[in-house]
Formats: sequence, structure tokens, C-alpha cells
Amino acid sequence: MIYAILMVKDEGDVIGGTLAHLVSEGVDGIVVADNLSTDRTRDVLDSFSFDGDYVVLDDPDPAYRQSEKMTALADLAYQRGATWVIPVDADEVWTAPLRLADTLRSLPDRTAVVGCAIWNHFPSGLDLPGDPFETIRWRQPERAPLDKACARWTPGMVIDQGNHSISRNGRKIPGAGASLALRHYPYRSWTQFRTKVVNGAAAYRAADLPES
Repeated sequence: MIYAILMVKDEGDVIGGTLAHLVSEGVDGIVVADNLSTDRTRDVLDSFSFDGDYVVLDDPDPAYRQSEKMTALADLAYQRGATWVIPVDADEVWTAPLRLADTLRSLPDRTAVVGCAIWNHFPSGLDLPGDPFETIRWRQPERAPLDKACARWTPGMVIDQGNHSISRNGRKIPGAGASLALRHYPYRSWTQFRTKVVNGAAAYRAADLPES
């Protein structure tokens, strides 16, 4: 069973497209935690229809404890039958040579973690009105320096801060290659950019994380 897990806040312009894409990539389950969204995000989550296992949770904690929260979502997905867990942000479109779920199912049993290359997309004068995933045309020519990671989940694994790696007992688990790639749309409009910065700063202050 292939599950996607998400922690979202004020992503109303893209969350519907994110969920629809995951369904098109063949996932069996989606677990979403809504972190006090004030835009239309929760309305989209509640109205989304999916034949698979679909769970929407409330996350009332304003602090950005991403590693702790995403690991808890992964453990919940595992309890619901997940074999593979994909930590997804609402501004990401994950892709694979085959459908994402089919690619993960085809991997050898010994494969525990798979890396996913990131390609950043940003607004430009080439854009048209509409769904940012469809209308933002410009992509950075080089892939981002850090990959994301997904895992054949087993209890004791930890999703590290940023979803860039998976650890066990404080050690990162090496990621295998499977030609996974994601398109990342972090900044989509001035209003969305400002909200992202304000929300992010408040969440980090509330988390009391170490400066590093």
C-alpha cells in the first residue's frame, strides 16, 4: 500500500491539484494534517473525493515541528496498512517513469529509502492566469541541491526536518535511485508569498528549534 502524507497550512490555491495528482499517480491512501489554515484549504480538503483511504486531521499546534509531526503521520499511515510512505508538501508535484505508486511497488524488497530530485519553478512574465501547476512556465535550469525522500516505512524511522532524508537511531538511511522527480512551486503570487513568510516565521518562533 502506497500512502502520501501531508502537513498543510493556507495552501488553498494548490491543495486540490496536489491531491488530484497523487490520486492520478496511484496512491492507495492519503493522510493530511491541516495546521490552522485560515484560507479555503480546509474546505478543499473536506470536499475532496477519493475512493482510497483518505484521512484529514486537525493539527492545532502552531509550532513548526515538521520532523515530529510528519513522522507521526507516517506511523499513522503504517498502522492503516502503508508499506511505502511519501512525505509530500502541498506545493510539490511528484513524478516517476511509471506512475509513482507503480514505480515504488517495482523496487526490490531491500530498498528502504528512495531519493527524489527537486526542480524549482517560479513565476515569470510567461505565466497565464489559472492553476499555478499549469501556468507557471519557468523552471530553474539546475536541480535543487537537496533531494526529498520517501520510505518503505517501518517503526522507528524518522522523517528529518525538511523531508529531505529518513533516519533511524540518529543516522540517515542511504537513499536509492528510482528516477523520481518533483516539481516544486514554492512562490506563486505576491499574496501567497507574503502569507508563506509570515506563517513560516511565526511557526518557527513557536517551535523553539535550535538555530541550526
